[in-house]
Amino acid sequence: GEQIGSKGLLNDDIWGIIALVSCGVDKNDPVVQGARNYIILHQNADGGWGVGIAGNSDVDSTSSAIMALIACGVDRNSSIIQKALDFLRKNQLSDGGFSSWGSSNSASTSWAIMAISCAGENPENWIKNGKSPVDYLLSLQNDDGSFRWNETLNLNPEWMTSYAIPALLGKYYPVKIYHSYQAEAWTGYIRIEGKEKTVWEGSVTVKDTTVIAINVSSNEKEEHYIPYPSALGALVEASKKGVFNCTILYYPSWDALYVKSIDGDSDWWHYWVDYELPMMSSDKYKLTEDDREVLWGYVETWEAHALKISVDKKEVKRNEVFTIKVKDENDNPVSNATVHINSYTFLSDSDGSVKAKIPRQGVYKVYAEKEGYVRSQKVEIKVTRRILFLPESIERILHLIETIISYFLQMLGYSMTVSDC
Repeated sequence: GEQIGSKGLLNDDIWGIIALVSCGVDKNDPVVQGARNYIILHQNADGGWGVGIAGNSDVDSTSSAIMALIACGVDRNSSIIQKALDFLRKNQLSDGGFSSWGSSNSASTSWAIMAISCAGENPENWIKNGKSPVDYLLSLQNDDGSFRWNETLNLNPEWMTSYAIPALLGKYYPVKIYHSYQAEAWTGYIRIEGKEKTVWEGSVTVKDTTVIAINVSSNEKEEHYIPYPSALGALVEASKKGVFNCTILYYPSWDALYVKSIDGDSDWWHYWVDYELPMMSSDKYKLTEDDREVLWGYVETWEAHALKISVDKKEVKRNEVFTIKVKDENDNPVSNATVHINSYTFLSDSDGSVKAKIPRQGVYKVYAEKEGYVRSQKVEIKVTRRILFLPESIERILHLIETIISYFLQMLGYSMTVSDC
């Protein structure tokens, strides 16, 4: 109860408080207060904090500590917070921004802005050489709206943007978690795309799940209970309905379950929920009524992507042109993807489009594949007869010819199936 994680570190205590308060744990909880006291005890003489108890103070650690301490009850006007703000003032750089290691950057500046706002001050009033940290941060916004690391490096723009947005809105951590209603049971669609084929797809209902997993430390099989509908639980239910095998491993150091193999395909499984790639293990993802589809896909790369397709027509005539669009999970067009329409194959163009026509009537399955991507869903289209509208006299003549030919073929012992016309 003294602190969270390693005694030599402070960032685990800081982020432990932020995580617990975000999840609704009361600020007076003994674990939260124990971590609070440990952080205060190890405030450096310069007013800041470092990553560990023996480290030099830095802007990132000090900013996050300010937010964590205020979240668990430390007064904004206390000497603890005011000393920490003084540290930030002394470390504001000449361009108005902040840095923890090296030059000014958007990440450290965003953290400092959030801490300043959390402490009840206006970051636009923190002026250095006529520039505030807000001015510096806005100077790093790209034309597409994202934020770069600094003036010369455009590193991790998605990551930097996720810091900049709450900072510029005057928000700070902990965030309030949005609690979508969690149903007692989740019913939705699941699709499992293997290396060479679709393993199974269909609707499942999952509530809680007991998983048999191999502990990687002891190499023993053990039971793990998941008390809520989960992405892993949906896979387990699908394996029962589809009668295929899953091998699941348990990593004690991460307290996480990992899907090792499905139906014989091993090691490269990823999962998406409504085409979004969750940043957590599948046993930790709680399915809610807002979630519609779970996709498990095998692709031999850490940069996992999934294909999806759409068609502009679900029913066409023979040799009628229709359009297929191939996109990735983020709705970006995918070129050079192989589009299968039963035995027919096409390649998508630079816009991810395929113009196709099928000469024979029937029901066809359309899907797309490309190396480095999980196979798309299958869309069904129907190809029907092309009906020609002819003058009544010509139709009668054709019908008469057809009848005569059919009669002679029958006399010769053949049967005739009238072809489409």
